[in-house]
Amino acid sequence: MGRPVINLEASTYKPLSPKAVKELIGPHTWIASIGPVLIGGALCVTGGALPINAFNGRALIIWALMLVTAVMMQCAVNTYNDYRDFLSGLDTAENITDTTDASIVYNHLNPRDALKVVIVTLVIAGCSGMAIVLMSSWVTLALGAVGMATVLLYSGGPKPIASLPLGEFVSGFVMGVIIPVATYYAVTGTLSWLVLAASFPSFACIALIMQTNNTCDIERDIEVGRRTMPVVVGRKASMRVMIVAAVAVFLWMLVLLYVSGLVFGIFVVAIAALLSIPLLRRIAKGPCDLANRRVMMQTATKLNKIVMVAWALAILFGVVMHG
Repeated sequence: MGRPVINLEASTYKPLSPKAVKELIGPHTWIASIGPVLIGGALCVTGGALPINAFNGRALIIWALMLVTAVMMQCAVNTYNDYRDFLSGLDTAENITDTTDASIVYNHLNPRDALKVVIVTLVIAGCSGMAIVLMSSWVTLALGAVGMATVLLYSGGPKPIASLPLGEFVSGFVMGVIIPVATYYAVTGTLSWLVLAASFPSFACIALIMQTNNTCDIERDIEVGRRTMPVVVGRKASMRVMIVAAVAVFLWMLVLLYVSGLVFGIFVVAIAALLSIPLLRRIAKGPCDLANRRVMMQTATKLNKIVMVAWALAILFGVVMHG
């Protein structure tokens, strides 16, 4: 597939509309940024074997700012990814049949307008992030810098991270680990190995979303020379990895709750596991291809919502019952 000819002054372009912006920033995917902040916040009020640090006014402000920062960073990632996919020829009306999944194409946007959305969301994220730094320490600035760099390198640069086999791992680590760790550190000023351990569920779930997307896009990615992990291992193996990772997440949560002494949270995880069985069956059954992409992505996103919300609630419920 050749690179599309793009006339940035074309008179056929339409102005940005609320609908177009919504499709660019992708609110339906925000669980990948909201979930880790919820988990980080829950960890800040834990007791028992985990560090104790009750929420106060300052902590609530930092938590709210972290939520804004994380969501705005994800908006920037979502929009910049659409921008780069359009320029590379990956997103076309022929390739994307879901009219809500290629905002630049179906809303006839000037790509420069999409880039403006990226800049605005990054500025908002930067402002809220600096407020967090002023209320905490330079360590949060370093963590934020890693996140900002990932936003720019994930879809941009000569060799975008998204086009490499490590793309799923990097997105899972930056959003699923750095966000809860940064939230916890900004509020408490300390770190704990259990905080890192408690970030594994969000890490795996976010990586699963990206892997679901890339598994559905194998044929499109091959056409434009992207070597994502699903392209390397194949569709069947990729789907098996997703199921194994999801099961490992539930086992990990159960073990960690037991080890940390928050055993009452196990009931919350058990309920979440039961609710997730139909979703895991759907992922296992597939087909995880372009024609079924919307269904598979909705399934992976719903699984993320259940797991991350349940994990935050399990931690809080374990604290309350333990205390």
